[in-house]
Amino acid sequence: MEDLPAVHMRLELLKGAGQSILINDVYSADPDSLEIALHFLERQAADNPLQKRIHVVLSDMETRADNRDAVYERMASLVTAAGATHFTGIGPELTSRAGLFHQLDSRFFPSTEAWLESMEAERYQHAIILLKGARSFRMERITSRLEWKLHNTVLEVNL
Repeated sequence: MEDLPAVHMRLELLKGAGQSILINDVYSADPDSLEIALHFLERQAADNPLQKRIHVVLSDMETRADNRDAVYERMASLVTAAGATHFTGIGPELTSRAGLFHQLDSRFFPSTEAWLESMEAERYQHAIILLKGARSFRMERITSRLEWKLHNTVLEVNL
């Protein structure tokens, strides 16, 4: 039992840096779970009206090759319908379909590493952010970068 890794729950709410709210769901990426996550995002946005930016960070989906175009068209429609104002797509499939997200303030990166190298912190401040991705993209690194961190400092005075 001690060797088992900790498993984070789905749709985990976290406090983000820059007064943001993170919805961490980076361990699965399929159309059905995306729809559930977007409904959760909509509820959080309604409960937090001071957060004006609604940001979706999404990796390529795990889907069959024969229906990819339909899946990505549906994704774009769902993200827009959920009220997202900003979108970040990670992966070659999303990058090649950037035009589907033209209604949103969008950025695209070929990999998680590319996002980590060029992250613009101010883009993610004062926002509700849904982080959703396939395990292969290791997006927990993005969650870690955006999560609020408390640093303890100890001042010792030796008289």
